[in-house]
Amino acid sequence: MNGPHGKINFLALRFYEAWLVEKKKKNRVKFDPVFNYRFTGTKLGPSFRKIEGESVIRAGWFYPHDEFLDKDDYGAASFCLMGNKKLTFADWLIEGGFSADEPEIWMGLRHFFDPITGLYLTDFSHDWTTTIGNETVKRLTGRPEMDARTWALVGPAKNNFKPNPWTWEKGIGYMQKALACTDSPGKKDDLYAAAWRCLGETMHLMVDMTVPAHVRNDSHPGIWDKKNGLAPDPYEDFANEELIRAVWKKKLGTRETFPAIRDAVP
Repeated sequence: MNGPHGKINFLALRFYEAWLVEKKKKNRVKFDPVFNYRFTGTKLGPSFRKIEGESVIRAGWFYPHDEFLDKDDYGAASFCLMGNKKLTFADWLIEGGFSADEPEIWMGLRHFFDPITGLYLTDFSHDWTTTIGNETVKRLTGRPEMDARTWALVGPAKNNFKPNPWTWEKGIGYMQKALACTDSPGKKDDLYAAAWRCLGETMHLMVDMTVPAHVRNDSHPGIWDKKNGLAPDPYEDFANEELIRAVWKKKLGTRETFPAIRDAVP
């Protein structure tokens, strides 16, 4: 379920952990507690305690509360479902890589940012939502008109659309409240889980900004439709889990990093 984004988030965490180890060795700094924290690589310690929090338990195109849609016409599987999961810190980051794309249509309209114009997605000439509700969405609710940068960092409500509950800014707030919470272990865990999911979803949006289509206002379908000539973005289709695993096995954090990625690509 987590797919390439989850794997990339985990790889970034491993890279960060290795960087901390090297920094500690070079600077010989002992007072910073983050140097002694194990994010991955062991089943012992607080980083491997499972924390329960809210997430997506079934992927879908729309929210269950999108009442403007006829659920009988679209089928129950078209709607993502929310629920609770118990995950470790690292797994919450992986989970954020997945949940940032749910529900798929709503999020697919928010994950674009043109650095030249500063605009959100405006190219709908061959957008994959056209055949599965885009016109209905446009007529009844409008479009989000939200660029990925704004959505990831602060995500305000706009055009009948609710704000993003998993922003970078909210994640900092959740973390501050978790650290200050002393009266309820359950509430403290809820806040930690929310903070870590915010981090994972923000990382997802950062990775999207490395995809050419996402920074060139180039909408792309998620399915192949021979009749209409629609197909997934070739870059996203190519950067699959198999390629990520191939790069993952190479040496990271050194001058060999870029040749390693190059050699992993056919």
